[in-house]
Amino acid sequence: MQTPHREDPGHPAGELYPGPPRCEFDDNSPITEDDTKYSHRPNLCDKIHYLVYVLPADSTASNVIDKIRKIQEKSSKSIPKVIVLTKVDEACQEADGNLRKVYHSKKIAKKIKDCSDKLDILSDNIHPVKNYHAEVKEDATVDVLILMALRHIVELANNYTK
Repeated sequence: MQTPHREDPGHPAGELYPGPPRCEFDDNSPITEDDTKYSHRPNLCDKIHYLVYVLPADSTASNVIDKIRKIQEKSSKSIPKVIVLTKVDEACQEADGNLRKVYHSKKIAKKIKDCSDKLDILSDNIHPVKNYHAEVKEDATVDVLILMALRHIVELANNYTK
């Protein structure tokens, strides 16, 4: 079974599909040891290696925070958790004018601290990025922020599996 893409017709927004594509996440019906899909001896590729939450920096609704907290309650404490904080250009005019200043922006620093405090995720694991949405050509500064976030996610996953 393939994981449905968010843009596919009928895909419910906000639904989560972690892990291998054959497993669907349903917090109302957790998997039990009696389930035919339950693996008593999961191999490395059957395990979740990290959780990535993608949140917009320009607004963090309390219902989204509550949903993430619910997921965290049910996830292993040892699994690395990362937040990709999108739309930093919309949340902070200083960053919109020059993305190289994103890590020097007091407004973005406050957003990172707020997310860290609300979700108990290390601020080092929160990465501000700008979305491509109306750009016609690539921007190296946008790419660097995205690649830094992805690199850190891969490093965390590699460290977790060791």
